[in-house]
Amino acid sequence: MPRISIDLVQQALVDLIANSASIVALGFQPRHIFYEGDELEIGNLAHMPLINVRLIMSEEDVTSIPNGTYEKITFSVDLFVFDFTSFRAAAKLRDAALSALKVLLSENRQFQASLQTSSIALQTGFGQGTVDGQRGHVAVATVQIVCEAYND
Repeated sequence: MPRISIDLVQQALVDLIANSASIVALGFQPRHIFYEGDELEIGNLAHMPLINVRLIMSEEDVTSIPNGTYEKITFSVDLFVFDFTSFRAAAKLRDAALSALKVLLSENRQFQASLQTSSIALQTGFGQGTVDGQRGHVAVATVQIVCEAYND
């Protein structure tokens, strides 16, 4: 029985976001849309604003389809925005990017061939911070994307 490739689904999600004209128009460079970005990538101010796509969990049900699999895959999409002047300026860009991301994902629910559908979780987490040793403000948003994949 063929398996659902979580890697292909995650890469398709990263590619969808990186190729979005509305996300790029807000100042997000495609090379700063990360697939499981590490500390050096996420913590680098030169990469901001940035988006990091992380795998959170996968639930597989092999009994629901006699010769196939159904899998629910959950990703976390983290948006990080930095601004020297104020947290408010960073938060405004974060909110605009979050809105663009939600529209993009609602219009592309089957962004990879294995997907039946995908949806954005109802809750969004928000945060803020400052950069140690430097002036500036960071605004963060985290939203979960739940993908339903079938393979038969």
